[in-house]
Amino acid sequence: MTVDIQRTDSADCIRLETANPDCAMIWLHGLGATNEDFVPVFKRIVSSLSLNCVGLFPQAPTRPVTFSGGMSMPCWYDILGANPKRIINEDDLQAAAAGVHHLLQSLLDEGIAPQRIFIAGFSQGGAVAYESAMSYNGTLAGLITLSTYIGRPMTPANTALPVFCAHGTQDDVVPIALGEAALNDLQTMGLTPEWKTYPMQHEVCLPEIADISDFVARQLGQ
Repeated sequence: MTVDIQRTDSADCIRLETANPDCAMIWLHGLGATNEDFVPVFKRIVSSLSLNCVGLFPQAPTRPVTFSGGMSMPCWYDILGANPKRIINEDDLQAAAAGVHHLLQSLLDEGIAPQRIFIAGFSQGGAVAYESAMSYNGTLAGLITLSTYIGRPMTPANTALPVFCAHGTQDDVVPIALGEAALNDLQTMGLTPEWKTYPMQHEVCLPEIADISDFVARQLGQ
């Protein structure tokens, strides 16, 4: 089914919305990418489920990345090293999460219930999604993390948070071992994440999007 989706662009965020939205998704892109990346994924999910939904796609600031020789690129936080575990600037990570919380509050101010809001992210954006959702002291519809890792040790504010984690078995950018470590950490924290793998590299595939759509539908009671 085709759903009419309107688009509004600001300097640092894309907003997509259908008529009469009653749920929302915040999508966080990866290192060196732009906020356009997950617009098609959002549209596919919304259309497949016939959702009345808002999508927010913030753009990471451009700054030097230490691990990349100081090259400037869009990034949510500085990466200082990898072995393969990422060594990151945790202050940057927490600042990025604070920005997500600001977007979340804007959705709440519009009247969208928190239990109908998803936070999603890919790669570096996934680490920000982990930080944002697990530090939010409330009930969210769910957390969606793709090809990523947990940026820093933390205690989740809500262990009832529904989590969908996915990773490519051939990922040579963020090795699947980092995703598996995040999965183990979540379970140790008392969460019960869903875990999916796909025969792909550092990317997103159609079966993965279908599984995300299924997760979203279940959390919204469809």
